[in-house]
Amino acid sequence: MVAKNAKAPATDDAVNRDQDREQAGKPLDFEPTSPDLPIQASTGARQVETSRCTVEEIMSSPMFARGVEDRRAGRPYSDVSAIDDPTWSYERGRQWASIAPRSLRLRLKGRLNPEAIEFFVDAGDLIR
Repeated sequence: MVAKNAKAPATDDAVNRDQDREQAGKPLDFEPTSPDLPIQASTGARQVETSRCTVEEIMSSPMFARGVEDRRAGRPYSDVSAIDDPTWSYERGRQWASIAPRSLRLRLKGRLNPEAIEFFVDAGDLIR
């Protein structure tokens, strides 16, 4: 378990809210595949299509580990991750490393550290 002073701040979990609305048959605020997706002001590009993935899938990704390593080593953002990182694992790894205590290891004996997973989940929208 992560020490109380190391927990990420609580955040509003919009993902759960959307899932609850979807299961109840209520419409979401927007349809993810709609041609009316928000347009990014700086580039004029449309929002990319999203898909669901688990915390373990994200954290098991080599790109997540690379993001953690780069951030902890003080290296700048690497845009090589944009080539093949559909779950944004590299950026999430950098974000996780920015708020997680340096003593919190991502892996223990080759497996994901349960405390690292708990920290990710507790961070809520700060990482997702």
